[in-house]
Amino acid sequence: MATMINYYYYKNFVYTLMQLLFSTVNCFSMQTVFPDMFLTMYNMCFTAIPIMVYACEDKDIYPLDTMDSIAFKPFIPSLYFAGQRNIQLNQYVFLLWSTVGLF
Repeated sequence: MATMINYYYYKNFVYTLMQLLFSTVNCFSMQTVFPDMFLTMYNMCFTAIPIMVYACEDKDIYPLDTMDSIAFKPFIPSLYFAGQRNIQLNQYVFLLWSTVGLF
């Protein structure tokens, strides 16, 4: 989930930066770089398709024995380790995604 949040910021940063650079060249005349259809296709392709890919790659975690819930408990802490430690979504990672979007 954290990767998707960073990706959405990256996607919007790239699109907005291109519009901003074009506006400075055009003296902020409210003219857009891209036609409206491109904006729709850009959001559809770069927003909907990654969600579908993540949904297809998602795997369920089943307990070893369906009748015994004790066998499932050791798996739970490892699932949330990265989220609890803010490994995938912190200021450094956000700055890294923003820098990649800049170049």
